[in-house]
Amino acid sequence: MPTVKAKKATKPRRLTQKQARARHKTHSAPVGASYVVQDDRPTHVIIPIEEYDRLMDAIEACQMVDELENPRTRWIKAPDAALELAGSWIARARKQAGLTQKQLAHRLRVPQSQISRIEKHPERSTVKTMQRIAKALGIDLAALMAFASE
Repeated sequence: MPTVKAKKATKPRRLTQKQARARHKTHSAPVGASYVVQDDRPTHVIIPIEEYDRLMDAIEACQMVDELENPRTRWIKAPDAALELAGSWIARARKQAGLTQKQLAHRLRVPQSQISRIEKHPERSTVKTMQRIAKALGIDLAALMAFASE
């Protein structure tokens, strides 16, 4: 069985580019971190949670920049996005109330196809209809829209 030992990383000194590449290849741990060595080869790095959070934030920022710069990214206007989401909020509220589209339609005395259309294209609905849906689900219109924040 391989021996496992933890070593404390030391403060780095200025390295040449060649030394930096060589150091990176040996999986050297950042300052303040420890690493686990098996068979004289580092296998895991143990870092403070603050450093982990900083690294994860940096990765997420890079992913966001990549998405922003991606020519295939589909951009839509904020009001249009809100309308797209409204349909999913209605569907989610309906499901949380334990209702099918048909059951909600029965409560509202409308065809099931209208509930389906509203969930797919809420922008074609009126505020009055949205209020009726919210009432049928036992929530107010503001609460219906609050599903977006969950």
